[in-house]
Amino acid sequence: MKKPLAIILTVLFWLIINFLFVFKTSNLSFSVLSHHYPTKIFTTPANQQLLKGNTLASEIKVLDNYLGIIAIRFEAFDQSVKDRIKFTLTEKGSNLPYFSTIINTDQFVSNELFPFGFPIINDSQHKTYKIEVKSLSGKKNMAVALSAQEPALIAYHQFPSREFKSDPGKLFYFLTCKTLSSFRDVKTFGGSMLATLPFFLVLFWHLLIRILPRKLSFYQPMFFLAALFYLFYWGLGQLFSFNSSWLLILTKGFILLGGFQLIYLCLKALFYEK
Repeated sequence: MKKPLAIILTVLFWLIINFLFVFKTSNLSFSVLSHHYPTKIFTTPANQQLLKGNTLASEIKVLDNYLGIIAIRFEAFDQSVKDRIKFTLTEKGSNLPYFSTIINTDQFVSNELFPFGFPIINDSQHKTYKIEVKSLSGKKNMAVALSAQEPALIAYHQFPSREFKSDPGKLFYFLTCKTLSSFRDVKTFGGSMLATLPFFLVLFWHLLIRILPRKLSFYQPMFFLAALFYLFYWGLGQLFSFNSSWLLILTKGFILLGGFQLIYLCLKALFYEK
């Protein structure tokens, strides 16, 4: 197989693995896109209790259309807080709120996102919205606060299927954004980086052949087999909850052989090769 074709195939393999991990590890449906916002967008510092009459406020510039949920991460201080808060969403420049609701805070879990759903805004892209969360009866040691954990706020956009059918370019944009946003998840990012190993092996194979001594020709595939088996085992476990003791033993065996080969090559280069 020629090198350009091998590189193209390994890149496609990497993209497929990425999409599988994105849609398997994500708790969102396929058509939902999320955008993260930091704690600093709020006027009130994190962990400062919202007492009666206090307001947690922020403004966000919305990045996409079809905004339908604003999720805010609260700190409940590991207790069931008996308070009621008023959530209000208003487009900047408007005198009337787009949406308003009152929520009981005993539903909040410390450092977990709480979603505020509202009718989807079809043309929300590039518009700025004011968000206010007002405490109606918070008391000292019996009130919620903004969590210090990032992201403090996530905006969810529910794209309709007709959007992708009418314009394939929007589908490509959507998939790109969804994949990039998923890299914030450690498992997804780790799986993506692991899936790039075949690409780098193909790209630098000729260099590896020069480095590896010919006398160890039997063990030359160990690096590749160790990476391939680990990727295969880890991928099956993540995607299909597959667990096999014999496959795990085989994978560890290849990783061990690959590790021994690496140690041997390093020692040989340091002490025996001129």
